[in-house]
Amino acid sequence: MGRYGDSVVTVAAPTDHDIIALRRGIRLQWEQHQQAWVILFPEGMVTLNDSASAILRLCQDEVSVGTLIATLQQQFPDANLAADVREFLATALQENWLVITPDRL
Repeated sequence: MGRYGDSVVTVAAPTDHDIIALRRGIRLQWEQHQQAWVILFPEGMVTLNDSASAILRLCQDEVSVGTLIATLQQQFPDANLAADVREFLATALQENWLVITPDRL
């Protein structure tokens, strides 16, 4: 659960038909010094693991959750990743890294 002020916000996992994208003000980039992908935003920086960076790189443009999962499934055919991807997307929405369009912030 994400925290905003004193309230706790819970975000449900997005559906396959939801269109998601990085929130305005979020920048995804390769950080040479750390040898890792990071997201930068006014409040700070987060270093991403390989799975998170693979997912967020696909969110640089608007993409449906179903298309994102299908793309990852093609890249990693032996992995059963749909549930994990949805869980990460819910976390990223909670953290305000992603938005569901057309309500881009």
